[in-house]
Amino acid sequence: MQKRTLTILALFLSWAVSAQLVVPRYVLVEHVTNSRCSVCASRNPAMYTLLNQYASQIHHLSYHPSFPYSSCIFYQENTVENNARANYYSVFGTPTVILNGEKVGPAGQLLPVAILNPELNQTSPVYVQVSETATNVTVTVHTVGAKPEGTYALYVAFAEEVINYNAPNGESVHHDVFRDMLTSIDGDAVTLAETGGSVSFTYAKTSDSDWNTAQLYATAWVQNTTTKEVLNSGTKFDPIVSGVEDIAAEKVAFSPNPATDQIIASIADDTPQSVEVFALNGALVKANWNISGQQAIIDVKNLEAGIYFVQIRGEKQTFTGKFAKVE
Repeated sequence: MQKRTLTILALFLSWAVSAQLVVPRYVLVEHVTNSRCSVCASRNPAMYTLLNQYASQIHHLSYHPSFPYSSCIFYQENTVENNARANYYSVFGTPTVILNGEKVGPAGQLLPVAILNPELNQTSPVYVQVSETATNVTVTVHTVGAKPEGTYALYVAFAEEVINYNAPNGESVHHDVFRDMLTSIDGDAVTLAETGGSVSFTYAKTSDSDWNTAQLYATAWVQNTTTKEVLNSGTKFDPIVSGVEDIAAEKVAFSPNPATDQIIASIADDTPQSVEVFALNGALVKANWNISGQQAIIDVKNLEAGIYFVQIRGEKQTFTGKFAKVE
């Protein structure tokens, strides 16, 4: 058992010092809609169903501009920036979808499967890592592959994950509703680091009395200022990529680590609410768990030997960490 443990850890370390890594490229779906638009109400649900099928590979944001109805309550919360983001893509009708910076043309469906599929299971030379505290959002852009040519901007948007509201158009659940841009609405200029390096940015969180702070989270993305192509995006919910420095402030303590049958994950000053376990490739794996005070007890006996990442959502914040499973 000891020999197997050392072998697994050695493999992990050799990955960590590799000059270039393969990281997943998340699909950024920017969705222009309006809470008073009846066409939106008829076309949005099918898109949400499709996005849910690939939730681990997609980041979604919904903007609410003044058209076709300026009385949309989500538009009224941030009139300038909702309109600005739609104008950036020359969108003048709702609903419309922008996929990784490219506007999806008219089709029978708002987001056809045939258009989404080629964007799935892709990789990127850039890894966008997001961590959040009670007051700040920190974004680190890692260059893990060959440094891309071009001029880029970093965008960090604050959104509410779910809003339950009976809108005039009949929609009652609204997803990833844009609230505020923490960067400039035009993005903040970013000079990508050389391969193996990174650049970091920290932004103060904003809030409003009308927003549900428990649902607020940040989405960050790096976008080519000329072509509008999105290199990659990230949120605090994403599993951490192995081999890239973990700067997240929220940690998980594991015991034992490595583990064979079960592992106890402890977090400080918070109570676990949910637990997710991810493989090295970012795939969500099935692992039973239960809560005991500030600890999550995770059953790992059915997992294959290797390195795994855990994301624990507490009452106050989200915690991340990694552990090794051995035979």
